[in-house]
Amino acid sequence: DEDHTAIQALLCLRRLLAGGSPVLIRYALKPNKSLLSFASERLDHGSSQAAHVALRTATYALVRGRDEDVRHCASTLVPLHTEALKSSFERCHLEALLVVAARCDFTDVVDAFRYCEVLPLLVKRLNA
Repeated sequence: DEDHTAIQALLCLRRLLAGGSPVLIRYALKPNKSLLSFASERLDHGSSQAAHVALRTATYALVRGRDEDVRHCASTLVPLHTEALKSSFERCHLEALLVVAARCDFTDVVDAFRYCEVLPLLVKRLNA
């Protein structure tokens, strides 16, 4: 099916990202294209497995990317991982939020965390 094919393509992309190509990493983290829009669409349609793989691949790109390529990704990544956390408390989303906090511009991270109400959600999930 379509999700299975997409997941296979995402896993191939992750292997390509291991090479550290700045161009590929920048493309993977573009807000209105590729991984992030695909993950958003899949979350909206309830296809959590495909969204999960796309978000994991985007997080990998964030880890592998150069500072100047990943600095302003918080406003795109935080809402997606926050939305994913609302439906399932998977460790990967918490890890991704920590990577965002470590790699992205501090002001952007604070603004995104406030806007998405990340801290109350994490407290609620951790106390559940």
